[in-house]
Amino acid sequence: MKVRAETITCVAEVDRSYKRQAGGSGEFARVKIRFEPAPRGSGVVFESAVVGGSVPEQFVPGVRRGIEEASQEGFSAGYPVTDFKAILLDGAYHDLDSTEAAFERAARLAFAALKDLGAPILLPE
Repeated sequence: MKVRAETITCVAEVDRSYKRQAGGSGEFARVKIRFEPAPRGSGVVFESAVVGGSVPEQFVPGVRRGIEEASQEGFSAGYPVTDFKAILLDGAYHDLDSTEAAFERAARLAFAALKDLGAPILLPE
């Protein structure tokens, strides 16, 4: 069997924070993302379902980028992860310490949790 990619096989909700304090200002972001398997060939689908400003709109591209980039690195086998949907449900930010880059890192941490929670499988070519 020749492998081309990985995917997840079950729904997983992941809540992850990224915090870093170095001297004066720090970095902070929290994301709650639901990952769902998607039909074969659908690629990576991202949606934001955040209401009420828990994740300001200017940070959402960082979440998307974190998920997309992490999915290209794969889990343990190193193949890209595809055919899943990621829905940003909620999160938190800090007026002084939150940045788009902090949200990207939080999304990467959430994606990494799928290795244990998403029941990943290898997809044959």
